[in-house]
Amino acid sequence: SDAGAAELLILLALIGPMRIRRLTFQNIRNHTATQLMAADGVNIITGMNGQGKTSILEAISVCTLTRSFVGTQDASLIRRGEKFFESSVEGVSDYGVTRRFDVRYDPNVGKTIRLDGSPAGNATQVIGSAPTVVLSPDMKAISGGGPGERRRFIDMVISQAKRRYLEDLLHYRRILKQRNAVLATALKQRRSVDRNLIETYDEGL
Repeated sequence: SDAGAAELLILLALIGPMRIRRLTFQNIRNHTATQLMAADGVNIITGMNGQGKTSILEAISVCTLTRSFVGTQDASLIRRGEKFFESSVEGVSDYGVTRRFDVRYDPNVGKTIRLDGSPAGNATQVIGSAPTVVLSPDMKAISGGGPGERRRFIDMVISQAKRRYLEDLLHYRRILKQRNAVLATALKQRRSVDRNLIETYDEGL
C-alpha cells in the first residue's frame, strides 16, 4: 500500500461471543460481489486508496450493528447503478455455536434483517450478538472533541455488552426527542409551554 493508504488504518475488533468465519456481500460501495474467509487470529486488510478496504468493514458493521460505522445513510452504501445491497456474516461463538447475520436494503422496500435465519423484529435483537468496536483516525473527536462524541462512543460499546443499557438508551432518546419537539412547537407558535407535560418528560429523563 502507499503512504496515503497508511492513513486509513482502521481497527475493527470483534470481541466476546463470536468470531467471524465468512463475509459475503454485494453492491456495497465499489464492490460488486465479494466473499472473504477469515483466518484464525488477527486479520489485516491492505491495499491502495479507493480499493474498498473500508467498504469491507462497513459490510461487517451493517450486519453486526445494522448500519455503517461511518454514519452514512443506508442508501449511500448502494453501488452506483444498483438498486439494493446485501451483506451476510457467518461466525462461530466461543461455545462452538454457528451464528449468521443477514441484512438486505432496498430503498423501495426498506431494510430486512435476519438473525440465524429468522427475521429480526428490530436492531436491538441484533446489536450485542457480535460486539463490534471500531477505532479510526476519523474518530479523533473521541479524545480531542467535545463530551458528546465520547458519550456516543461509550454508549455504542456498552449497549453491545448490556441489553438493558441499550433499551434504556433508546427509551431516553425517544423521551428527549418528544420533549424537544414540545419546546420547539411552543417557541414556533409563541405560546407558553405546558409545564405539566414538561414535568412528565423530565421525570422520564
